[in-house]
Amino acid sequence: MNQTELMQSVSDTAKMLYQNREHDGLEQAENIIKSLQQLVENQSEEQMRTTGAFSVAMMRELMEAYQNSDVMAVADCLMEKAALFIPFYFQEND
Repeated sequence: MNQTELMQSVSDTAKMLYQNREHDGLEQAENIIKSLQQLVENQSEEQMRTTGAFSVAMMRELMEAYQNSDVMAVADCLMEKAALFIPFYFQEND
């Protein structure tokens, strides 16, 4: 998934969750979590030095919220943290 597709998916999923479309939103969130996990694992050494702690904290928060089915926390994490991480990751890898 490229940056534009992933950002659109994050936005669409957060909207679903904010609109109480829990089932669809959490299903989409699972796919985003898998994509983000791949990005975190594929970070360069430079990225790990600059955003390693942030990306790990983002994944921890997102996974915890997802496992607890806390739809608002998942949506907030997607909009606040994932939306910052994704452009940084792709900027560094262009």
